[in-house]
Amino acid sequence: MQTIKNILFALSLMSIASISVAEARPTVLELFTSEGCSSCPTAEAEIAQLNAREDVFALSLHVDYWDYIGWKDPFATPSNTARQRAYRQAFNESKIYTPQVVVDGLEETVGSWGWRIKMLMHKAQQNQVDVPIRVTQPDAEKLRIVLPKRSIKNPVDVLMFVYLPNTESNVRKGENRGKFLKHTNVVTRFFKVASWDGAEMILNVPEQLQKGENVAIILQEENLGKVLGLGLLNK
Repeated sequence: MQTIKNILFALSLMSIASISVAEARPTVLELFTSEGCSSCPTAEAEIAQLNAREDVFALSLHVDYWDYIGWKDPFATPSNTARQRAYRQAFNESKIYTPQVVVDGLEETVGSWGWRIKMLMHKAQQNQVDVPIRVTQPDAEKLRIVLPKRSIKNPVDVLMFVYLPNTESNVRKGENRGKFLKHTNVVTRFFKVASWDGAEMILNVPEQLQKGENVAIILQEENLGKVLGLGLLNK
């Protein structure tokens, strides 16, 4: 009898392990950065190393509030800055800053603190949700997003991020004057595609991608909550 119990226990552990592997997805990191910030290149290097891991997907969102110093960041957008300000409110923080990293929508930290980012990643992965997302491009002017039926607690935003995997800049003014900077997964634009209530959904989104642009679809609980899913379209 004891042998049978041991076998059943072992099988249950194997089942749990297989579920864990099946539900694993990359942890989403959002780096808020600027070419006008002297502290940001260190964070950019840290994020590049983390993004090389299979369990990480990072996005770089360049903000525009450093432009006044003398160098206009060519990748900075007001919408990126607005998203960071919204995170400030969601986290009940007193200010925004660069470099800042948000981990799976749950917590934030300084972008150059690799040890801290890894700690928050491990914490997020302990209770991670993975809703599988299928992203395809039926034609040059349309993307298709397929979401399965799932039981969810809160309404979810379906967000589309269009990004450039690798970009470079020669900075000629400002705090990083004379530096050659490399960036990882730079967001060129993003927007909310739809709200999702857990029902099976097929979305056809008009979108013409430019040369070199890739797409990330992120499911995030509304009001900048927890990330629940990630789907990628790499061209």
